[in-house]
Amino acid sequence: MEAAKLRAAESAASCQEVSKREKKTLMKFQSWEKQKTLFNEELVTEKRKLKNSATGIRASQRSEGTIRG
Repeated sequence: MEAAKLRAAESAASCQEVSKREKKTLMKFQSWEKQKTLFNEELVTEKRKLKNSATGIRASQRSEGTIRG
């Protein structure tokens, strides 16, 4: 009987430890997902800036060609 109680206590302690690790892992995952979202938003912003810059350069080149031409 004592052995069964001891195993039950060890099992409960093990379950608690696993639960703590699972919670910690979930929190890390959620943090990574948030970071990923922020990076994706930043990437979209930078791509938009690049596209606008490229459009401006082409417009400047056309204007320069019109002036010279």
